[in-house]
Amino acid sequence: SHSGSSLLQQLVGVHPNIMALPESYVFRNNPSSTGPIKPPEFVDFYKQDPWNAEEVNAIIASASDLKQFLISFFGQFTKLHNKTRWSEKTPQHCWHAHRIHQLFPEARMILILRHPRDVVGSLMLKRGWTAERAVNRWISMYAAMRSFLYAPWMLNVYYDDLVRAPQAQMNAIFLFLGEARVPNIEVKLQNS
Repeated sequence: SHSGSSLLQQLVGVHPNIMALPESYVFRNNPSSTGPIKPPEFVDFYKQDPWNAEEVNAIIASASDLKQFLISFFGQFTKLHNKTRWSEKTPQHCWHAHRIHQLFPEARMILILRHPRDVVGSLMLKRGWTAERAVNRWISMYAAMRSFLYAPWMLNVYYDDLVRAPQAQMNAIFLFLGEARVPNIEVKLQNS
């Protein structure tokens, strides 16, 4: 992963109460919180057993605003998998953190911080970006989150700490989320 969000989401998803969802881009794709709702990207992920396309499309069509949609759509999907809450990992939602917090003031956010050199290198290697483009992306994302670094609803997690001591980091994350610890957490790294 570029920032480490995929690793973090994988580890959060081991919790028996938390449904770890794929990137949805739902805030990017819905710049307004009212009006017709555009579905999450990778919507076909949700059109599988125990759901089907008709149920997914009905929820999308019935939503009158973004908050209702998210509660209905992700909430229902989470319940179908016998989970009590969901997590979502779209890194580009950093540009929408304020709006997300306004819609869901009780929500907790986890910011994974990784050395810019590693993020830039990953973007260049995996996406073929130029160094300038990758650096500008990192600067833009960090600048978007800088004012929230010490918000009470934000937990900062360092990628290197997560890799070195996953159990301790996940214990802290689950405590922050108000969830019980999960023992024996292991990190399975892919090339990043």
